[in-house]
Amino acid sequence: MSDNILQIVILIPQGIHLFVIDFDFPIYLLWKGGRLLTSILLCWGLLILWALIWCIMLPGIASHVSHDLLMKFPEAIGVGPVIVTGWLHSLVVCTVARTIIKTIKLWRFKSADSRTQ
Repeated sequence: MSDNILQIVILIPQGIHLFVIDFDFPIYLLWKGGRLLTSILLCWGLLILWALIWCIMLPGIASHVSHDLLMKFPEAIGVGPVIVTGWLHSLVVCTVARTIIKTIKLWRFKSADSRTQ
């Protein structure tokens, strides 16, 4: 039972880091009028950083604590696919975010324009 709890304790910060940090900065940049390519590259870079931290750095630290703790982290081979194909994930996230942001801004503009008439 304690192994499952340990796995959950490790997965919660991974999810927070991935969704809050890696996606919020590029989406915020798009909201403020940034370019799509800049947001995609930023999202990809943060995704690579996430993979390096969670697949190499933290397991290296955990290996000094306990072998059981080390087995709860993803393997280091996960970094390669993120570096090679992480741009696709970033492209989808940033393109969907840009479409939603443009739709919201267009809707706001139309509703503000209809109030002035």
